[in-house]
Amino acid sequence: MRNYRHFAVGMKANGSKIKRIVKPTDDSAYQMQWYGKVRYENPRYYRIELEDGRIIKDTELVVELPTSEAVH
Repeated sequence: MRNYRHFAVGMKANGSKIKRIVKPTDDSAYQMQWYGKVRYENPRYYRIELEDGRIIKDTELVVELPTSEAVH
């Protein structure tokens, strides 16, 4: 089973806020199909642009919990 990660624009992550989430443009992010071409759906990762200017993959993302939320 795939590890589904949840993130959205405006969430705090990696010491900044998420500004933009886009699909990658390189072929290595996508599965090669049986007929030899790349299908540009369901990428292995997404590119995330942070407000401080950094661009990271969602696999490098560390989401920060709100400080007011109680963890039991």
